[in-house]
Amino acid sequence: GRPPLPARGADAVVFVLGGVGITPALSLLPEALKTRKPGLVRVFWSMRSPRLLQKCAPMLEPHLTPGLHCIRMREGARPRPQASDGGLLLGAGEGRADVAEWLQTVGAELTAAGAKRALLYVCAPGGLAECASSAIAQVGGLRWRGDLERFHL
Repeated sequence: GRPPLPARGADAVVFVLGGVGITPALSLLPEALKTRKPGLVRVFWSMRSPRLLQKCAPMLEPHLTPGLHCIRMREGARPRPQASDGGLLLGAGEGRADVAEWLQTVGAELTAAGAKRALLYVCAPGGLAECASSAIAQVGGLRWRGDLERFHL
């Protein structure tokens, strides 16, 4: 199909990714940032594998603005991929995060920053993908376009 980016009509781009769904975002995230301020590109990434976080962190770090993204790893996963400050790489947290709640917050922040249209790019297992696509219907202030890629692993 047609790639979702550069998405010329979108003021903002929001990624919702599950596990290996990060793979296409490794090239799409830098593309999204070529024509948008970092605050208008957001990432939600939930994973089980510490090894996946460790492998992808060096490729993601240059494109992430601290505090604007939600990166979560399964609670208790070992080994813990640690940053130099003792926390998890990329400032990741442990345990689940509510993607619908996160999208509400991000939607309000993007609207306050002047965004009117947003692309939601989802590459995730069915449950996370469905939750994200349903949640944007509840996010006011933005006109959303969705690009969903569901997988079953």
